[in-house]
Amino acid sequence: MSAVHDGMVRILAELDGKSLADAFAELVEHRINMRGTADEYFASLLRLPSPLLELYAPLIFNSHVCMDGLADTIPLYDTNDFMTALRDGCEMLDQSALFSIIDRAREHLRNPGSTALMSDAPNVALDRETGNIHSTYFANNKQLMIQIAQYLQVHRDRVLIAASELDGLHG
Repeated sequence: MSAVHDGMVRILAELDGKSLADAFAELVEHRINMRGTADEYFASLLRLPSPLLELYAPLIFNSHVCMDGLADTIPLYDTNDFMTALRDGCEMLDQSALFSIIDRAREHLRNPGSTALMSDAPNVALDRETGNIHSTYFANNKQLMIQIAQYLQVHRDRVLIAASELDGLHG
């Protein structure tokens, strides 16, 4: 088998919960181009086989929101292909409500009347303009990492097949 497949077998056997989701992200990120341009990053990310892409998209997006907030994260990931993977991943994880919040914030940031992206404190401005969308997001994201881990365990065979395809991808 492949190195990625073997690594996935190991983490599925040894870990659970948030630590499994974190180990999954680390394993997948070795196949994503983190050093190139934004186009190279997204091209390598979007080559991830299903369901790995649909699991990784909400995981990495959520990680960035937790660090930087919605107003700073959405513009970084606002491509049609990534947002489709994010939506599909949220649906796959029964997190459609979370994607609806993201989409609402995204649409607000695109609105010419929004001042959030021009503000010195874009997340504060986004919250003010949307009625505390960050609080709503964080109230709905609490189970995301656990749901990713559960998906990895319940759909182990599908995940392992996709993991074996990763060795052909180089980050």
